[in-house]
Parts: sequence; C-alpha cells; structure tokens
Amino acid sequence: MFKKIAAYDLDGTLIDSSHRYRALPNGNVDLEHWLANHHKLDDDVLLPLSDTYKMHIADSETYVIVCTLRTPHPRDIRFIREYLGMPNCLIMNAKNETENLRNFKRRHFARLFNLKQFSYLPRFFWEDSAVYVDTCRDLFTRVFHVRSAQEFTA
Repeated sequence: MFKKIAAYDLDGTLIDSSHRYRALPNGNVDLEHWLANHHKLDDDVLLPLSDTYKMHIADSETYVIVCTLRTPHPRDIRFIREYLGMPNCLIMNAKNETENLRNFKRRHFARLFNLKQFSYLPRFFWEDSAVYVDTCRDLFTRVFHVRSAQEFTA
C-alpha cells in the first residue's frame, strides 16, 4: 500500500539536457528546436537529484510519478528505463501539445489525484520551472523548486 507520492519533472530536475534546450522570445521552450536536436539525447546526463528519485522508486510505499513535456519517443523511454528506472506513472506529452502548456502538468496531476487511492496521500513534487511550481503548488503537500542552470519554462 502506498503511503506517499513523489512526483518529478525530468529536464533540469533529474536530467541535464540543456545542450538541447533553447527558449523562444516569450520564454517558452522552443519545441521545434528541442525535437530537431533529439539525436543529442545520448549526451543527456543525470543530475544529483536522480539519486533521491532512485531511492523513491525502490521504496514500495512511494508512488512515483514522472511528468514531462517530452513526447513518448522510444529513445526517451529507453533512457528513463536504463538510467533512472521506470516510475509507477509516466506522464508525457503524447499529443505533442504546444498550446496551453502552462496547465499541462496541473491538468494531469489533478486528474490522477482525483482517484480515491491517491486523494489522501501526502504528495511531494520536484520541479525546476517556476511556472509549474506556481501552477501546481496547491496540489501538493510540498513543492521543491529545483534551481537548474537553465530553467525550463512553458
């Protein structure tokens, strides 16, 4: 039986993929640039917080979520499986959404937390984007704003 929820962002939180990142003038992630540089995925490296993540996935009492704007590309999923370990729930940008990204994570977390088995559990979230820290704060017991060299925003 799960006793808590640990939710993580990927890029800038668990993985340094800054070599593939570029911001648009409005501050949003340049998704076209990101996708065009997908071939550089093998240059991604794990960040120190990945050790905490791995402890959580090894703990049978912790329900682990990864919520990312990455699309469910087989290479991304393989990277997660081989270097981090698979979470209980992997939320990815399956529709390759580019609009209304500000509410992407909130929408998915809220839907999951409405399930009876999760509604009462303490919830913790690690995120590098100030946007998602702000938009998701009320859904979690505690939100940890991870400061990265390059904050990813939506």
